[in-house]
Amino acid sequence: MTELHLAVFLTLSVAFVIRIPSAFRSHHGRLSWLACGVGALAILTLGPVIPVATLDSALGGTNIIYLVQCWLALVAFWLLFEAARNIGGGDERPRRPWAILAYCGIIAIPFFLIEDRAPTALFFIHDHVDQLAAVICASIYMTGVALLSLRLLIFVRAKKSFGYWLFRAGGTLIIVGICVEIVALIWAHLGASSRVREALYAVFDPTFYSGAVLIVTGIIWFWGARLIRAHRTRTRIQRLERILTERAIALPATEDDHAYTVYALLIRITDATVLQKVHLTEEERTTVKESEEWIETILPQLVGASS
Repeated sequence: MTELHLAVFLTLSVAFVIRIPSAFRSHHGRLSWLACGVGALAILTLGPVIPVATLDSALGGTNIIYLVQCWLALVAFWLLFEAARNIGGGDERPRRPWAILAYCGIIAIPFFLIEDRAPTALFFIHDHVDQLAAVICASIYMTGVALLSLRLLIFVRAKKSFGYWLFRAGGTLIIVGICVEIVALIWAHLGASSRVREALYAVFDPTFYSGAVLIVTGIIWFWGARLIRAHRTRTRIQRLERILTERAIALPATEDDHAYTVYALLIRITDATVLQKVHLTEEERTTVKESEEWIETILPQLVGASS
């Protein structure tokens, strides 16, 4: 599965790097950007770039790297959920960070009860599945991820945008993969045959990591859509401003919010037209009409923001 882990790592890393300028320029999407970065670090602990043994040796060589992996993955999924909530126009501050930190502490309790944790192993939990502490540790971690994925599914259930469909597909695959893996660990602990055990184990990586890639793809889709909307709005403002400047009519005060700027420009153009200071060409009438239609679609948002 090294190739799959490498593919996921590269996807997350590229998503993180290409969004650095926008993340520093605007707070919108900053949580999802952080989620990509933390997620990339979580995948890095699986050894697609640096061997797991090398990473774990720096931490003492007792598979502490597995615990770090759990913590990073859990924080990444929490950030993903908070990012999805913010896309819907919610509070941009992440909620209850103390809860996720406490949950990470709970995961550590059964981990440190696992006996003979050395030497470093890529499939650490599978190798120690005979110990109940190992099964509990992995189950607590994966249950946390599954609950966050379930909350994501509930949050986006009624949303129609294509990006939310990617969230739904990704969240579903992650939950399915986790359910199968927990069943596999329990059965293995109870002495299931190696054939059944390996068949169940084989389900986890393709479903879980494919789901993660779909969610990241959804994040990238929203980011790209936001860039396209911003470009179209800037172009719209430039065309409206040109109508006024070509007639030597003063521009209205500039607003930080582009929607308010378009609205102010339209009012100025309408007033000038009524006073017969402006006679619009056919192309200019098309620009004004398109801008008016765009303002009408977001008018409830403008009213809500000003109230």
